Amino acid sequence: MKKIKILIVVLAGLLIVYGGYVFAGGAKTGTWNAAYEAIPADGDNVSEGATRIRNFKRDIRERMAEDHYVDVAGTQADHGEHVKVTFQAPLGEDPTAVANKGFLYTKDISTKAELFWRDEDGHVTQITSGGQIYKEEFPAGTKMVFYQDACPAGWTIQDSLNDKVLLITKGSTAGGQTGGAEHTTGTWTQPDHTLITAEMPAHTHQKNTHTASGGGSISSSVWAGYMGDTTPNAYNTGSTGGGGAHNHGTTWRPAAYNVIMCLKD
Repeated sequence: MKKIKILIVVLAGLLIVYGGYVFAGGAKTGTWNAAYEAIPADGDNVSEGATRIRNFKRDIRERMAEDHYVDVAGTQADHGEHVKVTFQAPLGEDPTAVANKGFLYTKDISTKAELFWRDEDGHVTQITSGGQIYKEEFPAGTKMVFYQDACPAGWTIQDSLNDKVLLITKGSTAGGQTGGAEHTTGTWTQPDHTLITAEMPAHTHQKNTHTASGGGSISSSVWAGYMGDTTPNAYNTGSTGGGGAHNHGTTWRPAAYNVIMCLKD
């Protein structure tokens, strides 16, 4: 009768082991606990050894299959490859950095398990946040220029700044203008402009002549004295100049692209 019982147990073990692939996340055939690890007991029948070994293989395979490809009927060369990675529970704190090693883990952030990476130098990088790839936020109060017509979500437009040009400064600490403030010193230099005739005011130039004793006129006062006439006769040259307007660029505006200034909420 005892031999029959042993045979039934062995057959049952074979059915369990070769009954097919246990899919990841499936129920486990056996319970792995302290009692399980205590078997076989020293007093157990030697004939039960084969069954125990087969059950042990099965239990390891079922647990490996949670994240790994382990199919008794599948491709042997692929066994052990990751199907997915399951993190058991979020850590309470970042792991200690170890030389030449890196850690991929989850940590509890606002009651959610978020993915993190820590390198050998101790740098911690958060990878996910609220179901999205983590993007480090700009601190509240940050001001930025945007080449668009409306501020992104979470930003407020600074509508007191309008129709202005931007001046790049090295900052007040380095002896420049104060960043984030109005430009207060210095001048904007306009390019030089040479007047053309049409832009000159209409005007004449006076010219003196002298009447010679024998008639006619000469323009040289030296020759006039020699000829016996020292009284000049003044007359104006012909008028020139158009009196047209010219400017120094007071309405000058450079080619520009419109941007807006936004404040991070």
